[in-house]
Amino acid sequence: MALGHRSVVVDHADRRKGVAFTNFSTSTWNETVENLKALWPEAGATFFARVEQLYPLSDFSGTYFDNEFFSSQTADLFESSLNFSVKSNSEYWRAQQIYGDYVINCPTYYQASAFSEHNLPVYKLIFNAGTELHGAPQSFFQSAPTETPEPDLARAMLGYWTSFTTTLDPNALAYSNASTSVWPRYTGGNQTDFRVLEVYRDSFKVRSDPDANARCEFLYGRSRIVLN
Repeated sequence: MALGHRSVVVDHADRRKGVAFTNFSTSTWNETVENLKALWPEAGATFFARVEQLYPLSDFSGTYFDNEFFSSQTADLFESSLNFSVKSNSEYWRAQQIYGDYVINCPTYYQASAFSEHNLPVYKLIFNAGTELHGAPQSFFQSAPTETPEPDLARAMLGYWTSFTTTLDPNALAYSNASTSVWPRYTGGNQTDFRVLEVYRDSFKVRSDPDANARCEFLYGRSRIVLN
């Protein structure tokens, strides 16, 4: 989001952005590669070997499924309506992570860091609540807080956005008595300290940007290939 000459960017990413872009039948690395070739037709064997190395299947098995998302109503919906076993297909979750990083997660890092280099105030949020899928925060803005599954979280999110809209700072004004955390500026006083606000159903956490990682740097460094 940019407003006039006093541009302020509010970025947000949901952790499972790739779900909307990934074929639920994907079950092998070769299938993942074939699907990705539609995005990256110029990518060769060396490129995909590095992608496989950066996204090892072991990262999407075992304790990966301990996340509360996999016992949520969203996961139950996948099971019942799509005939998809959410905890038995590690390859699908690896594929959706690659898609999500390429389409949404990494670009939020590129955008936030680029604007920050020009000394523009940037705020980035990672939303681990609601469905945790693409567009998850929208339900907290489109209805009254009492009509959402998590009213306190809805009040907090409305407060951040209302404050930002009126002052260009999500922390400047409080519009509810909901418990919140200070949403830090992306770089603060340190140009390499990329800080984000991570939102959960019942808590907030300030942390380093998880998208400032080797995966996103690799994709950025291969822009000739991934941007076609």
